[in-house]
Amino acid sequence: MKIKNNLFFLSLLLILPLMVGSLFASDFDVRDLETNGKIMKLSLVLEKVHQVYPGRIIEVELEKENGILVYEIQIIDHQGVIWEISLNAKTGELLHKEKE
Repeated sequence: MKIKNNLFFLSLLLILPLMVGSLFASDFDVRDLETNGKIMKLSLVLEKVHQVYPGRIIEVELEKENGILVYEIQIIDHQGVIWEISLNAKTGELLHKEKE
């Protein structure tokens, strides 16, 4: 289990800059939103998601839906199924989960 967790965090360190880079290219000032507590830090969100929905994270987007900021995270689970998980970006609350 320890090796599995270490591999997860190592892969997170490798892909996080790519995901964060794409977030910073969006219409949102992500650093400002994180600093002012308007959204959770992406690393905390990904850790939370991985604990509940194990698998490989393949895409992360920050969007505004119905007036709230939402992290949309796509995951491939261990059976090869792609899931889209939507979380309230401020609270981390699960808003929606669906198979792609």
